[in-house]
Amino acid sequence: MSNRRFFLTIACILPWLFSCEIHYNTFEDNSNQVPEFVLENAVITRWEKSVLRVSARAAQVEQYKRQNVYFARDVSCEIFDEEGALQTTGSFGYVSADTDTELYTLHGDIGVENRAEQTSVQAQALMWSGKTGLLSSSGGDRVTIRRTGETPFSFTGTGFAADTFNRTYRFTAVSGNIATGEEAAP
Repeated sequence: MSNRRFFLTIACILPWLFSCEIHYNTFEDNSNQVPEFVLENAVITRWEKSVLRVSARAAQVEQYKRQNVYFARDVSCEIFDEEGALQTTGSFGYVSADTDTELYTLHGDIGVENRAEQTSVQAQALMWSGKTGLLSSSGGDRVTIRRTGETPFSFTGTGFAADTFNRTYRFTAVSGNIATGEEAAP
């Protein structure tokens, strides 16, 4: 009797086992969720016409295969002009860059200094569009802009937006100082 039960069990299971199909073409592609490359302690340089234009260092950089999206942590960078003179320095906790849409998001202890214009910006979160030149913060995030030189000033406010192509900016709420004559901005 036990042999008969064994063969009946096998007879019932075999059709079920052989009727299973594996659809290889229906596997979910997760290549957008897993980085193609992860670089540790990366140093990235960009050269144009034999002149160093950008130098960046990051603790970690992730690049994704199907999207031209990059994420970096603990970033510092230097931007040079056409003659190779240092123009701008910056540091950020996190950066995400979508090179297709030219949207760049910066987070965490952002500090940017433009040496040529003697201007610096400090913030916790900013977004910049390379296509429109718009640099903006979220509505409630505080941004500080300082300038030294002939007419020094210091502003801190919320609702920050700047047109980086035309060098104009605005705040929705701001406090600050402008030095005139012999005064110095705090």
